[in-house]
Amino acid sequence: MIDVLHQRTTAASLVALLFAVSGSAIAQTPPPPGPGEATSQEGAPDGTAAIPCESAPQGTACVPAGSFIRGSDDGPRNERPAARVWLQTYYMDLYEVTYGEYQECVKAKECRRAGPSYNDYNRPRQPMVGMNWYDAVKFCAWKGKHLPTEAEWEK
Repeated sequence: MIDVLHQRTTAASLVALLFAVSGSAIAQTPPPPGPGEATSQEGAPDGTAAIPCESAPQGTACVPAGSFIRGSDDGPRNERPAARVWLQTYYMDLYEVTYGEYQECVKAKECRRAGPSYNDYNRPRQPMVGMNWYDAVKFCAWKGKHLPTEAEWEK
């Protein structure tokens, strides 16, 4: 399934927060806790301390560290087996990448020209569509962020 996402998914079909299905998601990891800094989230199975959610950068939401069950033991074959996955705290954009934001990257010569394959969906505040996975990765890097991993997406 990930291969299909890499090949066919536009940035607009990746979510901004796990619930906003029409936009691209960009995640970033906060700095690790300082010496003696307490955390309230569960730690990783290997003893790694969870980084606390602090005030999220503007336009993002904090997804606290912790584990979740990914997959299913009785679902479709490509979802098996169920496994417990632990993720460190990360921040995810609240809103989709807009056509206007992507065009800023194009003007800065950091992103390839891309866009919708149909008329009337290229207004500056509309979600960016019509770009491939590689274009989305390049845009995220330009912003100093990254596309969410499969686990970040599912949590």
